[in-house]
Amino acid sequence: MIRGRTTQVVALVAVLLAVVVTAGAAPNAAVALGAKKAKPIWRDEFSGRAGSAPSSKSWTTQTGGNGWGNGELQCYTSSRANSYQNGKGVLVISALRQPGHACGGTTNDYTSARLVTLGKMHRKYGRIAIRAKVPAGNGVWPAFWAIGADEPKVKWPRSGEFDVLEALGRKPKMLKTTLHGVDAKGKHRYVTKEGVAKKPLSSGWHVYTITWTKKSFTAKYDGKVYAKITKKQVVRSGMRWSFDKPFYFVLNLAIGGGYAGPVAAGTNRKDFLVDWVRIYKS
Repeated sequence: MIRGRTTQVVALVAVLLAVVVTAGAAPNAAVALGAKKAKPIWRDEFSGRAGSAPSSKSWTTQTGGNGWGNGELQCYTSSRANSYQNGKGVLVISALRQPGHACGGTTNDYTSARLVTLGKMHRKYGRIAIRAKVPAGNGVWPAFWAIGADEPKVKWPRSGEFDVLEALGRKPKMLKTTLHGVDAKGKHRYVTKEGVAKKPLSSGWHVYTITWTKKSFTAKYDGKVYAKITKKQVVRSGMRWSFDKPFYFVLNLAIGGGYAGPVAAGTNRKDFLVDWVRIYKS
């Protein structure tokens, strides 16, 4: 079982940047990406039949309910109740309240899904984009992120991690991108930058993009830059640069725990909707 995304670390560096970004209705996908002429080198449009699993050529379901390093409440399952294509070009990841759910040695009050491309699709550098609609409400934590493909061998956080989309229900307008890694002694460190949307992210469909190069990560929201983290900033923080190698990708919806916070009363179902995921050359 791979690591949780713990926020309790011995040593960390956080670099914060507040940027106000217009958050109206999501524009046409190509316009938002500035990519009318660009063709993805990899894509998933989630065009399967209603009720079907995401493509097994690209995605594997990871399961378990051990808190994932953050005291999270969900059990990740392979059930189609928690992840399925809706027949209209959308992937649905559903967190469902199921008190007392038995989860391979733990008992959890929520079920959800965590999909990964480990062993199936890895990429080094590029422009990574997702068009998604995130759920609202305290205690929800939808995300699209990447982990070094060597993670099974070297373990997180030495593997490195970067976030394309990370939304917190308790901070509905927050935009955030973070790089995780280790310092020279192997201790967890991270560098993070934030922006602020004018409307809650859950108010509609939006395109979240990370452009990953040898020297930096640039984050966009509906085509507008809200954050940039450079290699120089990372090294200056004391964190090693662990981003010149292939990474695999993760889509998940977490519930509760130390980072997402308490779940709002009456939360029985939350859906994380994904229209597409696309990767372009830088």
